[in-house]
Amino acid sequence: VPYRTDFNDSGSGNWSASDNYSQSISAVPRWVRMVASPTQNQKIMATLDTLGQVTTQIFDGNSWSTLEVLNSGSNLIDAALNNRDFYRGFDLAYERGTGQAVIVYSNNSNTPQFRTRPATASSWSSPIGIPNWPTGSSGIIQWVRLESNPTASSSEMVLMAEDINSNIFGAVWNGSTWISTTTFATSATATEQPFDVAYVWADTTPAHALAAYGDTSATNAWSYNIWY
Repeated sequence: VPYRTDFNDSGSGNWSASDNYSQSISAVPRWVRMVASPTQNQKIMATLDTLGQVTTQIFDGNSWSTLEVLNSGSNLIDAALNNRDFYRGFDLAYERGTGQAVIVYSNNSNTPQFRTRPATASSWSSPIGIPNWPTGSSGIIQWVRLESNPTASSSEMVLMAEDINSNIFGAVWNGSTWISTTTFATSATATEQPFDVAYVWADTTPAHALAAYGDTSATNAWSYNIWY
């Protein structure tokens, strides 16, 4: 994956003159997601490639860490199909308060997997299926979206995901486990990402998340739910 750096902090305000390259992955990257740590000089890049692999590597400001492959074999995204790189079946975020990273991804099943990486850890935890995932999830998870609470002391995140059968689901990470799993919609558009989530907050009021999504049962209108 080629990249360039911007050395604006040195006063130049320019991108580096040529492409640099992170650690090589074994296939062509199709989706790239990068997030910055709120507590240290660290950025995690996750990629989904044409083989359906989700990989991560960390940039410490100078170099990239060893590549970590999070899924393989029958756990590749859409392992039995030809749509391995059509949809972004992963996302990651940092807990604002602790700097712990959380990644959620499809493993070719109807329940998304997650891993955690504390700020001082050198690798991801073992994969775990999100507990109490809605029973209406009947197909492979294709789209994943994860958003962290921006409050300085918070460890909260909101997850939205959609499966191949047009069902949209949600869950909340509280810093140690997933709670309040729910089904938002059952007739969305599976070939696109017809949903998103963001936090609304102010210094004087607690942050709350707004999840918006499209559903063919609500013609020409968006539906939404708020997490307080």
